[in-house]
Amino acid sequence: MMKLFYAPGTCALAPHILLEEIGRPFEAVRLDFTANEQRSAAYLELNPRGRVPLLVTEQGSLRENVAISLYLADLEPARGLLPSDPWRRAQAISVMSWMSGTVHGQAFAGWFRAARFTDDPAAQETVKAKGRADALAHLAEMDAMLAGKTWFTDERFTAADPMFMILRRWGIRIGLDVSPFKALAAHSERLAARPAVARVLEREGIRFDA
Repeated sequence: MMKLFYAPGTCALAPHILLEEIGRPFEAVRLDFTANEQRSAAYLELNPRGRVPLLVTEQGSLRENVAISLYLADLEPARGLLPSDPWRRAQAISVMSWMSGTVHGQAFAGWFRAARFTDDPAAQETVKAKGRADALAHLAEMDAMLAGKTWFTDERFTAADPMFMILRRWGIRIGLDVSPFKALAAHSERLAARPAVARVLEREGIRFDA
């Protein structure tokens, strides 16, 4: 049985949702970041990077959000969690990579983890301000991507969709004004209404809009 290590409200929410969507049995292992459990000796033995998500399978362990999400989607191709058309599939992977590497890894990380970018406390404030501004611009771009669509591919829910909700939620949490982003809000509401997503939000003890 697969095992997912996660912390509530982190980017691990994406594979957490996909595990519920594909319907395979798994164990969700919650890490308490406030207790620094991601830096415990036991967890570092599994994942020396000390981050989430981590997916443990019979074949070994997988790190990095995009890789885990693609793996889960490919486990159950009949679920259609990645488009079968090569062009649409590439579009989905492209936006997943951008949201993970740029929106999360640079903009929001600049706000939440400025010390990763510089050791200078004064410079960290500049990094945080830049991250905040970039996050708002990225959310506007994400909103435009979803305009007039039900899901990112416009056909059906795919592995690309969860990160839209996650990043919007982070924007709310750092005090960004996300009210102009109507398409993004409607997308998050549709996502939260899916039974698999609702189960994950309840398990993690979080809301999609806070």
